[in-house]
Amino acid sequence: MKYQIRNSKEAETVELKYTDIDGQVDKTKLRIYENGSDEELLKLIKEFKNYVDTYDIWNARNQNAAHTVYKIFCQCLAGAARDRWDLINVIDEDEVRDDITFQFHIHEFTTAILGNDAFRNQKDYLKSTPKRNNMSVKQWINRLLNINSYLPLMQRNARAFLEEDLISEVISRNIPAVWMKDFELSKLHLQTEISEIMTDLTIIEAQVKVQPKQSDKTHQNNKNLRNPCRLHHGSHEWDECCQNPKNQKTDDRNTTNNNNRNNRRPDGNNRSREEHRRNEGGGRPSSQERSRHRSPSSGDSEHEFHNINDASTVAMSTTPSSELLIAIPTKKGSKSYTTYLGLVDSGASGSLVNKELIECTDFKMTLQRKPIKWDTATGVFKTDGTATIENYCLPQFTKKHHITTLFHMFHKRDKDRYDFILGRDLLTSLGLYIHYSATQFSWDGILVDMVPSGYWTKANIAASA
Repeated sequence: MKYQIRNSKEAETVELKYTDIDGQVDKTKLRIYENGSDEELLKLIKEFKNYVDTYDIWNARNQNAAHTVYKIFCQCLAGAARDRWDLINVIDEDEVRDDITFQFHIHEFTTAILGNDAFRNQKDYLKSTPKRNNMSVKQWINRLLNINSYLPLMQRNARAFLEEDLISEVISRNIPAVWMKDFELSKLHLQTEISEIMTDLTIIEAQVKVQPKQSDKTHQNNKNLRNPCRLHHGSHEWDECCQNPKNQKTDDRNTTNNNNRNNRRPDGNNRSREEHRRNEGGGRPSSQERSRHRSPSSGDSEHEFHNINDASTVAMSTTPSSELLIAIPTKKGSKSYTTYLGLVDSGASGSLVNKELIECTDFKMTLQRKPIKWDTATGVFKTDGTATIENYCLPQFTKKHHITTLFHMFHKRDKDRYDFILGRDLLTSLGLYIHYSATQFSWDGILVDMVPSGYWTKANIAASA
């Protein structure tokens, strides 16, 4: 469950009726769960429990309470979810269906859908995920409270954050850095109730939100720059920025870059010294140009890289990301591999792959008539089939351990950065764990450090392949 604001339309619903002693009929509508997101399942369970408690269906005087509860809950499920429930809610001959048995079956059903680590992963997500810029304080905190209310449903005997813990462990750690000074001066981190900090945080947000406008000169410069540096508000090219990892390899290279910048002329007719040197000597192309035009297949490694934005278009963040490399055979049974960039997303229940990659291989595909919607950290995707990728590997860990996994195929858009989404089903089956506190992945007895978002450029992927 992420911080996104949901505005989706309601799907199919089931109407529940309850007739009280006076003959009054109350109607309640619950959304039917088939193959939606984890949050939709937890929302259904939460609303169903509220319905049972409101009308006191487990009352000892109601001899058919168990039959009624099991029957109604079964009506709230469809498709594979209903089949899973039918397999779980089986009892022995000497057992009796009651409220305790039902709670046990509900927890078993939830674990089967969400996975064993859903509760821990969700708490880690809340503790380590900053507030999104496109969410107001009110939207963010209400979203936190909503997700927090689902935590007890994810695991037996699990507890939600107390309000004071939510303030100290989640809100205080994830507010924007520019708010921290005012936040601490107002002693909001010492408060114990959400309502006590909501108003003050809204005021801090309004004060910080007003940013000085850039001058007309800066705007004019931005228009003339091919790739403005985002770290310094577009005052120069990213290729020339001292924060660009390409320019931090050696002091000699930094000196050369500075000399090149100083020798450029605004009229566009004079070229830099480097360009003059490059054109001397019979027009022989520079090593940089040769590497740019070199075929990907000319490398010594069998692992190639594909379809990843270069450092010139993605500024590297200092915050560790959950990006991971996946190397798959270029064809089924081939010993030649191509490496792609994926995202480890413990909030997604399924694992996805870019359909274009599968269409270029001989891996088995199965198409579906009805698309399935997946809620991931990078947005909502619809898949129209599955594919089994055989003998792929995770090269950051080892290239000797090959895996075969079923993926759901999605259509990658121009704005999408990742070709793979590694969801909870894959993480659970592989035993791949995310250690947010140590910023590491662990799998197959190997620890791998997380890297900042934007680190995986073409050059870095080629170096690791």
